[in-house]
Amino acid sequence: METEQIKNNIKISELAQSLGIQVKNGKSVCLWHSEKTPSLSFNDELGIFKCFGCDKSGDVITLYQEVKGVDFKTAVEALGGIETKQEPMKIKKDNSKLYNKFIDFLGGRDEKTNKYLLERGITQEIADKFKISTITDVPKTIEFLKSIGAEEGFFSKGHFIFSENRIILPVFVEEKIVTIRGRVFGESDRKYISLVGEPLPMFNQEALKKDEIYITEGEFDAMMLIEMGHNACAIFGTNNFKDEFVKHFNDKDIVLAFDNDDPGKDAVVNVSKKLEGVANSIYSIIIPDGYKDITDCYLAGLDPTSFKRKEIKDGVKIVHLEDASLAEGSGAEKIQMGFQMLDDAMGGGITKGSSVVVAALSGEGKTAFMQTISYHYAKQNYLCLWFSYEESISAIWGRFKDMGLTKENLMYCPIKVEDNRIDYIEKVIKRQKKTKEFFIVFIDQLSFLSPKITGGMDKNMQLNYSLYLGNISQQLKDIAMANGIIIVFAHQLGKSGELEYSNKILSAPDKVIFLKREEASDAMKEALKDDFTDKTIVKMRKNRPLGTRPIMSMTVENGIFVPYKEFQEERKSIKGNNPLDIFK
Repeated sequence: METEQIKNNIKISELAQSLGIQVKNGKSVCLWHSEKTPSLSFNDELGIFKCFGCDKSGDVITLYQEVKGVDFKTAVEALGGIETKQEPMKIKKDNSKLYNKFIDFLGGRDEKTNKYLLERGITQEIADKFKISTITDVPKTIEFLKSIGAEEGFFSKGHFIFSENRIILPVFVEEKIVTIRGRVFGESDRKYISLVGEPLPMFNQEALKKDEIYITEGEFDAMMLIEMGHNACAIFGTNNFKDEFVKHFNDKDIVLAFDNDDPGKDAVVNVSKKLEGVANSIYSIIIPDGYKDITDCYLAGLDPTSFKRKEIKDGVKIVHLEDASLAEGSGAEKIQMGFQMLDDAMGGGITKGSSVVVAALSGEGKTAFMQTISYHYAKQNYLCLWFSYEESISAIWGRFKDMGLTKENLMYCPIKVEDNRIDYIEKVIKRQKKTKEFFIVFIDQLSFLSPKITGGMDKNMQLNYSLYLGNISQQLKDIAMANGIIIVFAHQLGKSGELEYSNKILSAPDKVIFLKREEASDAMKEALKDDFTDKTIVKMRKNRPLGTRPIMSMTVENGIFVPYKEFQEERKSIKGNNPLDIFK
């Protein structure tokens, strides 16, 4: 085939893709100089490529020569076999056995590499996990590769691509090495280089098996997060998130941890657009000014996972408590409004896997408060599962009907509660999950429940009632986490009106809400009426992970929750900037 026919017949962007170059919107990161912003451009109409950073340019034949490291004649002969622009060249084959032999030959890392990795926050344990290695003798390495017939990919134009003293980073997919990357020590025109002709997957695809996934630009940031105990993968540069990756993030919670520069910020936008249709939730870590990336922050003694996050997509796993509209003819006097205050105080909702305690003295409104929360959730089409051990189900259901709820609004309100054991509650939860993935469980109340007993009851738990209740609250938290639901349960306080007597009740749940009615009338006390009044005060006592100091206080005026007036003065004594101070 004549050279002009080859040039006219082959789409240069498709050829680039077949040679392992990641092309997006006609551009790619340059192969011949180090950069983050893509400046290598492919023009299918003219059949040429050009880098506007280093001025490297050419046609399809030149591109093949440069990438494969062959002469003009060999390139023409190889390209002559491609007959249509719609049929891109396929050169991928399984080289994992050769790559394993290469890594085994290197035999690990030298002291210089281990020192460098530690300086980047990577321990030897993590380095061993990902089989990071070092080339210490280039001539012997070249000789070995030729002896096993592994020249393809390791050489470009006859030149060994890892000729500099490089750290070698194998990339695994399902425990098989599918490609290899190298990183030089210190500065270089190209800090990273990958095998020629091998497409780049994501780094640490094992992370895709879990629900929450951090995505970073490079493998070092991902390994640093893994070192910290988080689940992370990397995409090898801001422009290398391929469309084929999207399917792996279906119904996942995504945290983007890209660099604090323009390419990183652009990548947040581009990757988010691709994932919005499939991911459950998407957040982006906001790196403080003065820091380049999350590794830079980590090495400065900061925890990058604790930074503020930009919410890009709010998934169903964060459940917001918002005021529902009141149905005509509903018992409006029994439905409190203004719950946006509580949602704000909780940091914008409750996360799946959380447990919430509503604590109060007897008759101060625990059940009514939980039912009001349940009403607003039900009106948002969140299904609620109720267990009542203090009042009959007819009394509970009667108040729901007074509020204007129907059986269509509430998922499960059993006429007969068969058992008070945690095992029974968990059994019902698992049964419901077969038909509905997420719901909110309300339990009234803690002191009526019996814990799971494994291996006999602990003697200390037999003698200590507060420890007994604390153990139950921990088991409820465990069930919420294991099933990805939210559990809200009432707890009746002792005469002291505090939870100090049981640290476990206070520590196990994610949120503790206190109800208190000041200056209640004797008549009200006698009737044990638990409707809300302007003497009812609601306070957050614990709010994981946002802090444990009371940050919100509200009361009821004309059926609407409003800031408690006395708290106006209280907040003035709070030092520092409180991001949850909703009274500013």
